[in-house]
Parts: sequence; C-alpha cells; structure tokens
Amino acid sequence: MPTEIVVAPEECRLVSQGAVLLTRHLGSGWALVIHHPERQIGALARFSGRPDRAIHEALWAARPLAGSRRGWCAYAIGGAAAPGDEPAARLAHSQRLAIQASLWREGVLLKGEECGGHRTRMIYFDPAVGRLIVRSAEPIASRVPQTSLPCPLAS
Repeated sequence: MPTEIVVAPEECRLVSQGAVLLTRHLGSGWALVIHHPERQIGALARFSGRPDRAIHEALWAARPLAGSRRGWCAYAIGGAAAPGDEPAARLAHSQRLAIQASLWREGVLLKGEECGGHRTRMIYFDPAVGRLIVRSAEPIASRVPQTSLPCPLAS
C-alpha cells in the first residue's frame, strides 16, 4: 500500500515511487499535477492566486530529480464557482488561460484539464503508474441574494 500524502491549500508536494498525492475540497482554487512519466515522479501544487509561482515552485522541486526540462506533462484542475456567480466564473476562465501561458513558458505540455463547474473536487495522483483520478464532491452553495429589510426599531 503506497504512502498517501495530503496536499493542503497553498502547498506543493513532490513524490516518487511508493507514494501518492491527495487533495480534497478543491473548489474555486486550483490544483496543478505535474508528472514526468519516464522518471515516475510528480508534484501536486494547490493554489488560489496567480499560477506562475505555484508552477515555478513545483518544477523547481521536481526538475533536479528528473534531470531534464523535457518530458514533463501537466493537468490543471479547479476553478469551480457557485451557480449564478458570474464574476467567479470569469475569474476562473482567466486563471485557466494564465495556467496555460505559464506552462507554455516553462516548456510543459498541458495534457488535460478539469475546470469550472459547480462542485468541489477530490484528486488522487499516483506518479509511479501515471494514474490521476479526479472525483466530483459536494456542490458549492449558491450565493444568497442580500435584501435589505426595514427595521421597525429604526423609526
């Protein structure tokens, strides 16, 4: 049974054979799985801001073990928004494009993505066999419209 390493928000973890990476309750934030199939190593970075720092951190940790800039592939997961929250959906779309641009600058192939939607996600990644499982979890609560009610004590 491989060792399970849980990746928390704003964290990056690197593993090789004998360990798997997990993250749960990924909603509007992002997770980036970076994998080198030949060396059977990978990293999972979880972030909510700009992707450049998280991508650079994941590659900085993983490249010394792989010894090369070539052969890396990545998967982007996240960007969920509550139903009816258009600003959050637009932000998720722009972050997805920023992730693509950051990976392109680093020379990493974006092999797949699971973005948007209205549910949180759970990620399981085993770099030894290259298995990535993304499962939908609970729905994100919709925004409650705020209405002002007259206060009888204020008059």
